[in-house]
Amino acid sequence: MRQALALPVHCAVGMVVTLSSTFVGQRVVRATYPDLMGCEDSCQVAAAGWPLVFVEDYLGMSVINTADMMEVWFAADRFNWSPFWVNVAFWTMISVGVSAAVRSFHLASAEPAE
Repeated sequence: MRQALALPVHCAVGMVVTLSSTFVGQRVVRATYPDLMGCEDSCQVAAAGWPLVFVEDYLGMSVINTADMMEVWFAADRFNWSPFWVNVAFWTMISVGVSAAVRSFHLASAEPAE
């Protein structure tokens, strides 16, 4: 039963860390918005997400020029699915690796000394 829950728990950790990464640090990226005058070719906007950017400020919608998950819910920012899923996979693998390292550390320290 414990191993059956392990993968969903690691996936949930990956999802939470990915969504939380939008609140840590802002970056500037070049984005193209054909429906906005002045950004038909490209313009600089605030962006968030780590390691890959998956939330971009929809120019003209965010008054304070930020990008995060809260503004995605209000349609002030653009959400990109492909980098989002790559980030979820990245953080899920990190969670699995940390869990395996902790488990092996506990097994090594539980062995009796000779």
